[in-house]
Amino acid sequence: MRKARTLYYNDARRHYLFVIEPPMTEEDAWQPVDEVSGTPVDTFVYAVSRRDGLFYPSKVGMRFGGDILPFKSASWWRAWHNMQSLIDQGIDPLGVLIDRTKEKGMDFFACLRVGAFGEMDAGLNVRHNGLGYKLPQVRDHALACARELAEDYPVDGIELDFTDPSGPGSSSLLGYFDKDNVQEYTPVMTDWVRRVSDQVRNRAGGSGVLGARIYPTESVNLGAGLDVRTWIREKLIDYAAPNVREPRVLHQNMEIDWLIELADTEDVSIYPLLHSMYREDKYANLAMMRAAFSNYRARNVDGLYTWALEWPLRDEQRDILIEQGNPNSSPVGPKHYFVPKQINEPKGVVSYESVLPLSIDSHATGIRYALPLYISDDLENEPDRKIHLRLFIHGLVNADQFSIYLNGVSIMDEESRTYFHDSVEPFVGRWVDINLDKVRPQIGDNVVEIELHRRGANDVSNPAAAHGTGLAQPFTVDEVELLLE
Repeated sequence: MRKARTLYYNDARRHYLFVIEPPMTEEDAWQPVDEVSGTPVDTFVYAVSRRDGLFYPSKVGMRFGGDILPFKSASWWRAWHNMQSLIDQGIDPLGVLIDRTKEKGMDFFACLRVGAFGEMDAGLNVRHNGLGYKLPQVRDHALACARELAEDYPVDGIELDFTDPSGPGSSSLLGYFDKDNVQEYTPVMTDWVRRVSDQVRNRAGGSGVLGARIYPTESVNLGAGLDVRTWIREKLIDYAAPNVREPRVLHQNMEIDWLIELADTEDVSIYPLLHSMYREDKYANLAMMRAAFSNYRARNVDGLYTWALEWPLRDEQRDILIEQGNPNSSPVGPKHYFVPKQINEPKGVVSYESVLPLSIDSHATGIRYALPLYISDDLENEPDRKIHLRLFIHGLVNADQFSIYLNGVSIMDEESRTYFHDSVEPFVGRWVDINLDKVRPQIGDNVVEIELHRRGANDVSNPAAAHGTGLAQPFTVDEVELLLE
């Protein structure tokens, strides 16, 4: 049954077990729940595992830290001793969070990484050229962990995370089987999900909720051995949480229409999971999160799901949670739309392609390059709303000649200005800021196009200046943003 929810994810580590100094008190243990209490968040999702262990005293798996003593990291040392200090007081590190969530009137979902079986031989993992989920013992172990959570703890639901890049794969497309056997063994993964579903739905004490954290596009899911369409049609899961795990930045327009259409007919909920980062080193602000919330609400999702926000949570972060759960809290607030930038992990893991950065060779002139931008605001009916289209162009010089179009119409006659990137490295590039007055974006899909006419040629009438002493550095568009004041 479809259900409206406002979900918040805590990864158990970076803002919790890794930072609190042991010994941990019961009040310390309440922190992840208490910091979102009093907001519209009604579902607290907690990571109970990563690839090298579980963050609770499991009877079937290995507790985190059990295989890395003595610890080579202060954060790992804190995590192990924090859990142990609670256990020494007779407090279960997972149970105390579940109890506190109930006290605060929220549901508790345990998020289990499907690729996390660190207590088993590492050679079994696909990323170590193992056979992964082709092996019955791997599937049985993962099922035992899910069963333990469903039966031994009063969780309201279990979320299966299929998108962990540190789990089963290390190629550009993550899989639970070696690439030559994905199609053959995809039904095996479906059967495993079927078994987990049976455990969660038919447990003693009442049926639980089963969710799945998946990739946004159907093709990427199938390439990883995940037949999400069958899961939904057979109602094996209660909700799907599409997300872009890498790069771990906010995507305001994931390609999930196929998922929404499927859920509409099959009575399954869709909760897009939104990261809290604008770039690798910068958190998204309220205007950026507001734009994302607006986009997904316009597509009729059942609820919104946020990744751990900037910590510790302050007024702006609580305002984000308020707007996440209440679409009417700031109906005309500023919005900051942007196209996400591709970030390649050192190990080459990428789960979602981006059009940015767009690098145009200095001689690739006369070609229009398209940059899609989706917005949910009906700006044609808001003629007084100030709109700025901004592009950051790496290596831009005044001698460059180029044109920018919005939905096929040139916007070069609009009022504009250029300014340097920042005060630390102003030479890197410049922002082109265009005030959209006569040409306005449309509600829904928009296309920004850029066309390079000539690169770095001060004297365009002199071929030698244009090609002999011109600028060979590519004309690179790094950022595309739309700001609504």
